[in-house]
Amino acid sequence: IAGMSAFYSLKKRRGTEFLRERAMRLGIPFLFLGFIISFPQVYIERFSHGQFSGGFLDFLPHYFDGLYGLGGNFPWMGLHLWFLLFLSLFSALLIVIHGHIDSIGSRIASFPDYALLFMPLPMILADLIFRPDGLGMREFGGHSLLVYLYLYILGYLLAAVPNSLERMRRRWLELSVAALIFSSVLLMVLIAGDVEYEPYVLLDSLAT
Repeated sequence: IAGMSAFYSLKKRRGTEFLRERAMRLGIPFLFLGFIISFPQVYIERFSHGQFSGGFLDFLPHYFDGLYGLGGNFPWMGLHLWFLLFLSLFSALLIVIHGHIDSIGSRIASFPDYALLFMPLPMILADLIFRPDGLGMREFGGHSLLVYLYLYILGYLLAAVPNSLERMRRRWLELSVAALIFSSVLLMVLIAGDVEYEPYVLLDSLAT
């Protein structure tokens, strides 16, 4: 959705206007909520996990001790608002590369419908090659950051490529059946427990 929104926004705005609008919509909420509202969240986590024993105000001097996710406390990524930070970075990157993405989109338009079934492949490769162990698994939603960048660009392409959504509607049955099968298998594997990383990535990406 964010990538599709970026396509329609860039159609009406120059690059600098687009970045200014994204800064207002994403940057200001991230700075305010990420660094102010996140303070009690970090304190509650540290206190409940036995990592700090003092009161709320006693924790304040320790708020800037190191970076959260790297052993410290300061939530540089805004905790649950981490995606606002990366959407801002993706938007800035999009200004640089959107011309190249448009040229890729013009080539994708000639692909047959069954090529839609290969959309999960870059997600699988990104998670397998750039494993988000430690930093990234919990803090960033459980995937490599390249997966989110790919989904952002994919959303942009779906809006940019003529008739792409109509082609997906024509193949809704095949895509829905595939998603249902892989989602069911993923659920059974998770219920069984003790899931290896590689099968989880494969099933999760295919189900998505």
